[in-house]
Amino acid sequence: GICTKVDSSFRPTENIAPTAQRCSTYMDIVIVLDGSNSIYPWYEVQNFLTNILSKFFIGPDQIQVGVLQYAELAVHEWSLNEYQTSEEVLKAARNISRQEGRETRTAYAIHKACTEAFSSERGGREDATRLMLVVTDGESHDGEELPPALAECE
Repeated sequence: GICTKVDSSFRPTENIAPTAQRCSTYMDIVIVLDGSNSIYPWYEVQNFLTNILSKFFIGPDQIQVGVLQYAELAVHEWSLNEYQTSEEVLKAARNISRQEGRETRTAYAIHKACTEAFSSERGGREDATRLMLVVTDGESHDGEELPPALAECE
């Protein structure tokens, strides 16, 4: 692979040549996971999650991962500093249960992730690069609130 630096809108700004490649792994990553009733079968979400998480270098001086699952409500499944190893994170991902709910409130979940999931109380590190991954299957019931929720995260 090739490391690429991106700007705040995730547009590539610079590629780092493979011979000089050293990607930053000092990151706090929060996965905002749709657990509404339209997500089926759930084991595919668990497989997707474990596949992504298995690629990360997880550790207190490297990548920390938190998961916030949402439907009508948003629940912190685990905080950034809760698990210290890849094995612990993968086990938690395999055991995550679907929250369920008839609505998909993506804007609400993004707001909660920005204001809570990256906080120092939940293990957020001030000098770490922050990345939020939103995993959903479609349209949000609070779609009109998405632009202000995203703007709040910048």
